[in-house]
Amino acid sequence: MTMGRVTSHCRPSRGPALARGLLAPASVLALLVALLVALLLAGAVTAVAANDDWPLVGTQGVVRVVIVPADQASDAEAYQRQIDRLCPPGETCFVNFHTNSTGATAALPLPDAIAREVTARFRRSAKVGREIFEWSCRLKVEDAPCF
Repeated sequence: MTMGRVTSHCRPSRGPALARGLLAPASVLALLVALLVALLLAGAVTAVAANDDWPLVGTQGVVRVVIVPADQASDAEAYQRQIDRLCPPGETCFVNFHTNSTGATAALPLPDAIAREVTARFRRSAKVGREIFEWSCRLKVEDAPCF
């Protein structure tokens, strides 16, 4: 019995794609530039997010008082980012949010001009295990609990 010759249709690899001529040097350069740009943009997004912190005026008792940029007054995601920044998970945390359209000096106790511009409040009780976020009714956020 004679065995036939075994042939393989797969060619063994001769190293990286560049060494085999599958990627031209210009393609590699373009790929590296695209990667560098992506990394720089990711860093810029992180820097913007870090600078997105809303001013913390101070604390009255256990309640933190925060000034909300007017253009984000109805942005639920922006509030959530601030709550995540200010309130460690699982800990009791109370935050009152206000805008400051008059440019009054932010200090505690709040000047009436700022106190009248409440936008939302957040309450988390670790003891009771309950969390509540409510909008100010003056913002007229549709289908949301308000006070």
